[in-house]
Amino acid sequence: LFYGWASNRAALVTDPGSVWSNANNLVLGDRGGGNSIEVTNYGRLVVAQDLIVGRDPTTSTGNVLRIGSNGTVVVGGTLDVRGGTTELLPGGTLTVGELALTNATGGFDFSGGTLDAGGILVSNGQPFVVGDGTNLAVLNLTGGPNVFSDGLVVNSNASVTGTGTVSGLVTLNGGTISPAGSGAAGTLGFSDLTLTGG
Repeated sequence: LFYGWASNRAALVTDPGSVWSNANNLVLGDRGGGNSIEVTNYGRLVVAQDLIVGRDPTTSTGNVLRIGSNGTVVVGGTLDVRGGTTELLPGGTLTVGELALTNATGGFDFSGGTLDAGGILVSNGQPFVVGDGTNLAVLNLTGGPNVFSDGLVVNSNASVTGTGTVSGLVTLNGGTISPAGSGAAGTLGFSDLTLTGG
């Protein structure tokens, strides 16, 4: 569906009981662009290994993985966003073994929802922003390391929870840091933390 030079293809996983289960790697845009997968309304996408958004960052741009309200995406390996964007919208849930954003043509729009990550590597020339300042957004770290070369910004109504270490400048702009979540003991370590906005 999305392999080779395929462009402008779309898949929608929606409604309760709808599951797309992938036993191996899944590539959303191999060399082509403008492809999309949207998961919403209790639909589920489960990828046992890696999910790559835009394999070739020079030709496979504009690909979008969109996780809408009550949609769930689970990636057992790495979600590698190279040539396109992952959009985590309010009410959506994304669980990954690792998140990698290492190309300037790869982005992550985290306006709301929950991201559970075993490790994160962001070096795409952009700060990683949690929340749009209005909707509830939770970044739950379940290990690490977590490296944000261009910074991590946590806005109002957003939180960083879990356990692990965070490298890079972290700006808490009205958001919350809660090691291991509510009621549980845990440790979050930061190399550079700035508190602003109350």
